[in-house]
Amino acid sequence: MKRNIRMRLAGAVLMLVTALSVCSFGAKAAPVTKPDGTVFDYIFYANHYPDLMEAFGLDEGALWNHYVNHGRAEGRQTCASPSGAETGNPQVNLSAQFPYYIMVNRAANCVTVMGMDAAGAYSIPVRAFVCSTGGEKTPLGTFTTTAGRRWGLLFGNVWGQYSTRITGSILFHSVPYLQQNATTLEYWEYNKLGTAASMGCVRLTCEDAKWIFDNCAAGTTVTIYDDAQNPGPLGKPAAPRIDENNAAYRGWDPTDPDPANPWKN
Repeated sequence: MKRNIRMRLAGAVLMLVTALSVCSFGAKAAPVTKPDGTVFDYIFYANHYPDLMEAFGLDEGALWNHYVNHGRAEGRQTCASPSGAETGNPQVNLSAQFPYYIMVNRAANCVTVMGMDAAGAYSIPVRAFVCSTGGEKTPLGTFTTTAGRRWGLLFGNVWGQYSTRITGSILFHSVPYLQQNATTLEYWEYNKLGTAASMGCVRLTCEDAKWIFDNCAAGTTVTIYDDAQNPGPLGKPAAPRIDENNAAYRGWDPTDPDPANPWKN
């Protein structure tokens, strides 16, 4: 009788240990494939980067938002792999003549850049930019870009950095400057990013306008469309805000890569 009781107790303990083990290991989420094709393991992502663990802990949503808005551009690794080199990103066909396709959601004031996959389809969401369109002054439709300018004179006798022509007088460009000088940003216009504020062009942060200028050759396809409910597959990021009372910083775009930019020091 005592032997049977001991056996039953031993069995119960074994079952409890097994259950605890399953729960413990089950708490570690397996990598998941996100809608954009990224293989993402939020526990790996947090543990692999101490700054992210400190900032977000194991908040899965916050970690994914960080990757979409910052980590992807920084080249951060999203999951473990036998080689330790896998990023979890589908491979963009950079050897193609036009590896990128640009979608401008006029209603949401958001730009999404799609990358070409190995099959030749633009199926890989690569980057998302907050922007300011001109509302109905920005034309709907599909266009191809032409060559841009490092500095371009805009409507109203103001200047834009890193302009790329979409069609006619409609450009991608930075928020305007009063002069052809990076210290003369119209900061009051910069803080409107994310809302319709332009005369028809697509305004971007300096960094984002430069990315298009540097990476999207003349002939890149651009589609401008309206979908107020869905900004795009990567969501709509936010631009850094400028304190309009800070005279030392407000004349600069916070994202401008110029070494003299006080935001970078």
